[in-house]
Amino acid sequence: MGIVAGTLPPGSMGAMEKEAVRARQARHGIPSRDWAAGIALSGGGIRSATFATGVLAALARRNLLPQFDYLSTVSGGGYAGAFLTQLVGSATDDGIGLGRKQEPFLRAEGESAILKTLRQKARYLTGSFWERVSVALRQSHGLFVNAVILLLATGWFAFAETMVRPWIPAWTTAILALALPALAVGILALVGKWLEPVGEKPGRVQIAIGLLFVVPPLWYFLGVTHLVWAGLGHLLSSTIEGAWDPLFTVPIALASALAVGVSLITAFVRLRSVTVAVATIVVALIAENAMYAWLAGLSLGWRTFAFLAFTAVGLGSVAFIDVNLTSLHRYYRAKLAAAFLVDPKGASVAPTKLSAINTSRTPFPILNCALNVPGSRNPAVRGRLCEVFSFTPVATGSNLVGHRPTRDWEAVNPDLDLATTMALSGAAVSPQMGLRTTRLAGFWLTLLNIRLGAWLKRPDKNGWERPRLWYLLHEFASTADETLPFAHVSDGGHIENLGVYELLRRRCRYIVAVDGENDPSMTFHALTNLQRLAYIDFGVVLDIDLDDLRLGEEGLSRSHFRFCRIKYPGPADGEEEIGYLVYLKLSLTGNEDEFIRRYRHDEPEFPHHPTADQFFTEPQFEAYRALGEHIGEKLFLKAIVGAAGEPGDVDLENWVKALGRAML
Repeated sequence: MGIVAGTLPPGSMGAMEKEAVRARQARHGIPSRDWAAGIALSGGGIRSATFATGVLAALARRNLLPQFDYLSTVSGGGYAGAFLTQLVGSATDDGIGLGRKQEPFLRAEGESAILKTLRQKARYLTGSFWERVSVALRQSHGLFVNAVILLLATGWFAFAETMVRPWIPAWTTAILALALPALAVGILALVGKWLEPVGEKPGRVQIAIGLLFVVPPLWYFLGVTHLVWAGLGHLLSSTIEGAWDPLFTVPIALASALAVGVSLITAFVRLRSVTVAVATIVVALIAENAMYAWLAGLSLGWRTFAFLAFTAVGLGSVAFIDVNLTSLHRYYRAKLAAAFLVDPKGASVAPTKLSAINTSRTPFPILNCALNVPGSRNPAVRGRLCEVFSFTPVATGSNLVGHRPTRDWEAVNPDLDLATTMALSGAAVSPQMGLRTTRLAGFWLTLLNIRLGAWLKRPDKNGWERPRLWYLLHEFASTADETLPFAHVSDGGHIENLGVYELLRRRCRYIVAVDGENDPSMTFHALTNLQRLAYIDFGVVLDIDLDDLRLGEEGLSRSHFRFCRIKYPGPADGEEEIGYLVYLKLSLTGNEDEFIRRYRHDEPEFPHHPTADQFFTEPQFEAYRALGEHIGEKLFLKAIVGAAGEPGDVDLENWVKALGRAML
């Protein structure tokens, strides 16, 4: 069992990954074995990263870390994973490593200087005055570009309307608006009945015919809004002379759109979809009416000039704007790199290329993201809108776009390195967010430039070297798919937030999953979501009993972790193969030390502060780190694992088997 043919990236890439795993085993004196083991660090921002750091310290104290073959991370777990991978994978000093007598987990006189540096950078998004000015300017630039796109779109539509509407009598659209919808019902029913016997799909035909009957009512309604707009203009101009000059309607409309948009995003999680839909329609009508009123007041010559100007600006934008440069991704990447990618002295270092990581020193890293394809017609992702997209030192990709050598991805994406993948894996807010994608939310998040994801050029596709304006339109409309020359990548938690998915793909026999997601009610969304994906995609069954983790009357759990069986499907004529999952949950049982209990008293939200809180204080950082180490130490209680958990060198397989005997 373990690394099985067909479960890794295809061809030579799979062989290279297996060779990297064997090289690490040989370096650490681990005998050749027919099974694989992996650690998964979940998403959850700085909360998850800090909690995971504590757990890793407990495992390192038993010299267990060198025995794991894979380190699979998502989002916030990727902060801790990238920190360890950069530090250990690029080290040349044997004093840096994964063992208990090596940095960063060595505790001689106080805490490691490297971990102290991480603690001091826990408020990693906080910048200097000039950094805040820089990000404000970048955000303003993005807002301006997005507003220009909205202006161009409404301008072209309004220009077409000013040219066509005078030729269509108002009474014609009024009659059609009333009569055609009723007629449409009968015709569409007949079309469906006519196509059904021959087995054709009526969808597109029905849509095409339906549009013929929808357009006249919409055209008539738009004309009515113009009359209302004009009436409001005359009403205001009677009290404020000149205030409703058509020249001012465009900036007023855009300001109104942005104001409403900011309000929407601020309260986004509290708004229902219908509210967002109504607000979007209102803002669109304001913008279109303002542009129509302005253009209608111009002579044909000036109107044509305006149209040509719109077209010139549009073509220039398509040719020169790189939509990755107008987003917040680069700032987010820079702040994460400065905080978590450090040298042995704790100083920030230039991020390592993924393909250059020395995988003989560290568990083989897998950084998990989401490939957003809300416009895909592939039935496999139609209900998900995305799929797992993974980065490793050997191969990068997904099922839909295929896996290709990471060096090929790096060649066409010069900025692709460990910092970029860490930031993309943690790009929690983006117009396209996997399972959470909605077109209305995508429109507003794009307009307001709240975009942490990025477009990566695919090495198997020809086209522009940089993602141009067209890709921003895909974000506006949430229409990206797997056929585009660029792949839109965001937070891995948008599809699977535990990081276990890729370990199941590799059929790891032993998995330790560290779950630091925000789950104050203990509903285990990440784990149950993994259950669903594992069964559908791999035929893998996770046999889980979570009762001891659920909250009791005092808001405490009876345990911090559970031991679960993994049932891998066997050959067609063979038995299923069994693996084991040690599932650690961010939780409290009441037996924590006094510092943690006191912090809980002062901060009732602990240990589930919102993921949006990315500005940890020193006590907050230490509380989560200490809780992680406390839970990690509980995995080695003599009452549970006996001598298998004694301080010193602990054999991974014997330790997991001892846990199984005690907990199953």
